[in-house]
This record gives sequence, C-alpha cells and structure tokens, in this order.
Amino acid sequence: MRTEPAFWFTPPTVNVRQPRRWKQFLITLLVIFPSTNLVPAVTGMLLPSLKGSLLLHLINDACVVALVVWFWMPIVTRLFAGWLKKN
Repeated sequence: MRTEPAFWFTPPTVNVRQPRRWKQFLITLLVIFPSTNLVPAVTGMLLPSLKGSLLLHLINDACVVALVVWFWMPIVTRLFAGWLKKN
C-alpha cells in the first residue's frame, strides 16, 4: 500500500524520480477545479430540493472524490506521463 501524499505520482520503480511538486500541483488543479465546479451544478439540477443543504454538500464531495480517485487521475496521469517524467 502506498501511503505517501502524492501516491498518484509515485513511480512504479525505486530508480525513477517522483515528478516535481509544481507539476503535481498543476495536474491536480487540472482535475479538481472542473470537478468541483461541474459536480455541484449537475447535482443541483438533479436534486433541487436539497440545494444548499449539508446532505447535498456531502453528495458533491463524495462524487468529486470518486471521480478524481477512480476516473480522472488515472486518465490524466497516463495522458501527461511523458511530461511528468521530465524533470
């Protein structure tokens, strides 16, 4: 199990360097910013009766985390792998 904070960016082998922090920051921002803006817009339309509630906030957070962990980050880190490896 990888427990370091930037596990998406941890190389599979010991001899490979981890990407620079500013690159990790940009990739993470690329994923988080649209997710945290689009998910609340969609859930607000789908669940208008919950608008402004703590429950909808929890649903939004859960959706964003799930999208980032299981969908966006695997795709984006593969897509930008060459750039991330260049130090």
